[in-house]
Amino acid sequence: LTYITAFADEFKAGVLAMGGSDLVAQLLAHDNNKPLLLVPLLRTVGNLANGPEVIVFKLLETKGLLQYLWNMLGTNDVSVLKELCWA
Repeated sequence: LTYITAFADEFKAGVLAMGGSDLVAQLLAHDNNKPLLLVPLLRTVGNLANGPEVIVFKLLETKGLLQYLWNMLGTNDVSVLKELCWA
């Protein structure tokens, strides 16, 4: 998802239409996530948030996503914090 959402807005819209933001939120919800998985997931969120307003609003409406991002702010992992800033 990270690579697909890095390109044209049509790809971002397609990912959202197929439930991509819900999948990302579900994966972020796992307590045992390691930076190896978190960094690409957060980069995907950042890529989507960089799209047009309609895509950003859809992302913001994703159940639990903002809470998961907020909860991660307490991490000590610099790579995760960096991606959170972009997201």
